[in-house]
Amino acid sequence: MGLSAQPAFSRKAMPGKLPSIELDPKKLDAFLKRAELCLDPEDFAFLACLVKTVSNLRDLLQSKSRSIMRLLRMIFGVKTERSKPVAKEHANKDAGAEQPARKKGHGRNGAHNYSGATKVDVAHDSLKHGDRCPECEKGRVYRADPGIILNFFAVAPVQAILHLLEKFRCNLCGQIFTAEKPPGANEKKYDETVGAMVALSRYGFGVPFNRLARLQAGCGIPLAASTQWQIVEQDADTLKPVFEHLVREAAQAERIYQDDTNMKVLALNANKKAEDQTSGRTGAFTTGLVCESEDKKIACFFTGARHAGENLRDLLLQRVSELSPPIQMCDALSRNMPEDLLTL
Repeated sequence: MGLSAQPAFSRKAMPGKLPSIELDPKKLDAFLKRAELCLDPEDFAFLACLVKTVSNLRDLLQSKSRSIMRLLRMIFGVKTERSKPVAKEHANKDAGAEQPARKKGHGRNGAHNYSGATKVDVAHDSLKHGDRCPECEKGRVYRADPGIILNFFAVAPVQAILHLLEKFRCNLCGQIFTAEKPPGANEKKYDETVGAMVALSRYGFGVPFNRLARLQAGCGIPLAASTQWQIVEQDADTLKPVFEHLVREAAQAERIYQDDTNMKVLALNANKKAEDQTSGRTGAFTTGLVCESEDKKIACFFTGARHAGENLRDLLLQRVSELSPPIQMCDALSRNMPEDLLTL
């Protein structure tokens, strides 16, 4: 019993498709026993390793759960060192550079993100802090992080409370007796939060008054577009000091981005009309000024007959004189440049 000197296939068959060999484990064991009698111990160990490798490869290729890269790693091993990452690490260490922090804002929102949600504390029905454990009856239970159940409900942007005050009328003298108003029923019809929500929806999120009116009517709480404008106009005087302070802060910015766009205004007040007649202009523009610094970013919008350069000039007149000129980013229109004031 020995190995045959004739190979299983000739060299002429090498360039073509190799013949398939059935790798029966019993036949392989018998083949290795015959080879062990004819070969030196070192040669036999090498041959046995080759046979086991081919057998394992055949099994892995038949299994579709293995990838080619995994096969290569199993045959040749994992590289212990890669030149590019190692060189990059040395370069970072030499330069003292730190790895950039991972950007936030990915993944699910935690319970702490729902600061506007109504919080309801639910006490345990049978246990309190420090009670004996009902499971092992030896230890004590102490308060842990609460379990969280989050429920969402949809409501209209502006809510309303309808108080129905009970009344009685005397059938003889006609005197009417009305129930006392509850503490939450204020005499003011529209709370300050209504003006803030309507203004934020219109000017912060771009929801027109008519669209918000349709949404409110669909939710059963009508709020006409004209009423919304009256509410915002009345509350504008209250917010005017805040706007003026933001304009002063914006004037101190390091970078200012500006642009003009046409704006249709249905009705102008007396001051705007007089300004238009003096300048001889008939169009209306909205100038957007985005003022950036390292610690803040303020966007200012001015609507009227003035162009972007004129609005920027009025803004920069409130700039502290000790500051250097701001960097101005705009298109090449001449009306974008402020007169008598320097920008970079």
